[in-house]
Amino acid sequence: MKTDFEFKRRARSPGAIATVLIAAFVILVVGTLLNPHPVILFVLVLLLLPAVWDLVKDTESQLLITPEFISWHTGPRRESAQISEIDLVHLKTNFDLSQRARITMRNGQKLYIPAPCMPPGRQIDSILENQGLDVKRTIL
Repeated sequence: MKTDFEFKRRARSPGAIATVLIAAFVILVVGTLLNPHPVILFVLVLLLLPAVWDLVKDTESQLLITPEFISWHTGPRRESAQISEIDLVHLKTNFDLSQRARITMRNGQKLYIPAPCMPPGRQIDSILENQGLDVKRTIL
């Protein structure tokens, strides 16, 4: 049976906040106890800034799957694909357990669903198969 599926995620989650706070604490401890060169501290802070910016912006990511189309957006980036035009959906789980999805259209065009739009686990596999799509899953 074909049904709608919607997944939403916000960048400002308890896990993201905890991760940023722990990283900031580690940088603070390293800076006070180990007395590193200021350039090293500067680089560590620069690496933390994108995560802090995500928390400040609180970007919403969404994946919507209906019997007619798949659409997704994260921040200002929005795309969609008609189910009837999709040839294959390739789902990949990386070693860091993040998921990636590539949609291959019948005309050869490839569309990529950003990682923040992907639901956790393997629930998307059965949802896409229920829509009549060919799904290929690989683990990298």
